Amino acid sequence: MILRDYQVKSNNNTVNYVLDPTPMKKSGIVVSPTGGGKSLLQAKLVSDYKRPTLILSPTKEILTQNYDKFVAYGGEASIFSASLKSKEISEVTYGSLKSVAGYAKDFNNIGVDLLVIDECLSKSNFVFTPKGKENIKVLVDKFHKGIPQLVYSYNEQLNLISNSSINWKSLI
Repeated sequence: MILRDYQVKSNNNTVNYVLDPTPMKKSGIVVSPTGGGKSLLQAKLVSDYKRPTLILSPTKEILTQNYDKFVAYGGEASIFSASLKSKEISEVTYGSLKSVAGYAKDFNNIGVDLLVIDECLSKSNFVFTPKGKENIKVLVDKFHKGIPQLVYSYNEQLNLISNSSINWKSLI
């Protein structure tokens, strides 16, 4: 995987952040403009992290794009999405929020300790709608305490983030 200079910096900051041994990690946001390589950055993070990870996407199209990019770079992953007719769980799982919400215990059982959320500020404000916030909170509450959540977005809208119940740290 070949990254541009700004992507290397972003990835290094992100990997260092999630590997920080602080017991109660905060959540982070990685901002990259449209075409800036968010799916590549996610794939690189998951490759470097080498621990059980759940990546959530707002649509089946984005989920498929991210999964395909990760696999193209040599990664092994599964898909957990009713709309894609697949409910497989593995060390790296790409899923949709609605499909995954009722299965937090299963993801917890395999040791998922990183939650990556893609396109949080998409047209539907995936994470920051009242329903989206509630779904994320329910999912995170079912995981063990301290699971870091990383959000990849095309737009840093800190006013939306500050209104969230999750404390976010910018990892730009």
